[in-house]
Amino acid sequence: MFEDNEEINALLARLRQEFIETARDQLDDIEGRIEQLEAGEGDAEEVLQGIQRDIHNIKGQGATFGFPLTGRVAHMLEDYLISAEGLHAHNLADVRA
Repeated sequence: MFEDNEEINALLARLRQEFIETARDQLDDIEGRIEQLEAGEGDAEEVLQGIQRDIHNIKGQGATFGFPLTGRVAHMLEDYLISAEGLHAHNLADVRA
């Protein structure tokens, strides 16, 4: 399948770059969802589920593609969202941060 380590390294570099781009898109989506809630639009439970899904993906892929700090921060946000028991006006800024 692979001729040499160069091909493997090229593939890993491409996958790593795809992760970076996807994570940026997911973070932009999270920001947009938070802005919707701040504007009084959207369903908080549905937004929370979307954010949790995106953060879970970032956590798993971050560690896989050599971003352990990104994975750790995403893990902490996951824990925070569970302990916060939902998204509310008082914690949207915390989630954004």
